[in-house]
Amino acid sequence: MNLGRYLIAIAFTGMAVTWLYFYYDQIEARRAQAVSGLGEIMINNESVALQTYQGVEHPEHPLRLRGCFQVASMANAPWGAQMLDDAVPFGAIDGLDCYDPEAIDTDLQAGQAKAYLAGIETFSDGRVITQRIVVLYPDGKGYQWRRLIEQ
Repeated sequence: MNLGRYLIAIAFTGMAVTWLYFYYDQIEARRAQAVSGLGEIMINNESVALQTYQGVEHPEHPLRLRGCFQVASMANAPWGAQMLDDAVPFGAIDGLDCYDPEAIDTDLQAGQAKAYLAGIETFSDGRVITQRIVVLYPDGKGYQWRRLIEQ
């Protein structure tokens, strides 16, 4: 008889934890802000004009930045930014179909695109430091995301 009660308690706890996990994940997804029509981004402290921009950024999670854009002019690219050989795109975010991390990574490996350190950013009163990575193609197509700097 006690075994039945334990099994019911375990099943109930499992269902509650699963429900809370999916509920929290849905709230977090709603709090992420879609960003479009951005006119410029900063690369190596230089303002770079954009023709188009589509992205997602979460106000409390700096690693949730993903963006797709078209640079207006590649005349001064890469604007003095340091090239990176170890850039690996973070995973896709629902609702941002233009960002395909596997395709970006394949293009980086094949040399069809180049990754640059666009800037170092600090969050949470200096406790979280990230690198903003920008990937550029010769035609001006680009992507961005952030990665955590090990401290």
